[in-house]
Parts: sequence; structure tokens; C-alpha cells
Amino acid sequence: MEKTKRESEHRAKVEALNSKQQKKRAKASKRKARRTRYKLEGGKTENADILGSDEESELGGSEHSVDEGENKT
Repeated sequence: MEKTKRESEHRAKVEALNSKQQKKRAKASKRKARRTRYKLEGGKTENADILGSDEESELGGSEHSVDEGENKT
């Protein structure tokens, strides 16, 4: 009786961990798709709202500084 209870508790833990991992993978996949779409569209600034705040400042900020450098020459 106790053995089956332990097994069912263990199974529940494993299922919970698998569920968490699946959610993490789905989130990462969506993030990767947004980044890819952004890059394919040429990094247009009007599409920057697709990205999260971290990615926007990282990608958008670096491209903006490159554009400013080109305008000075």
C-alpha cells in the first residue's frame, strides 16, 4: 500500500517537472521565433515592439548607433 502511494507521488513529481520543462521549451521557442522574424524583417524599428525590453535594447540600440555612424561620414 505504501509502495503504491510513494510511486504515485513520484509519478506526480515527474509529471510536474516535465510540465515545467515543456512550458520553458515553448517559451524559448516563441522567443526564438520572434527574434528570427525580427531579423528577417531587417530589424525595422517599428517592429521592435515584437521583442521584449531586453532584446529591444540589445538589438535595436546597437543598430541605431551603427546608423548614426553612417550618417556622419
